Amino acid sequence: YMNLKPGCSIGEHTHHNETEYYYILSGSGFVVEKDGIRRVEKGDVVITGDGESHSIENDGPDDLSFVAIIILD
Repeated sequence: YMNLKPGCSIGEHTHHNETEYYYILSGSGFVVEKDGIRRVEKGDVVITGDGESHSIENDGPDDLSFVAIIILD
């Protein structure tokens, strides 16, 4: 699993021939995807498909923990 400290992020990146799933375990933050900016918190799922890009940032006071799963298309 991934753990982002407050103020940390994973910058924008594109997925090719794969789909990435983020399952948020704890904390809060935001994801930037093709449809804009979306708040995320415990229990949310983010799906980024083939050819799409995204980033995730912890803008909360606590660690943002999530599982990242990549499935090859």
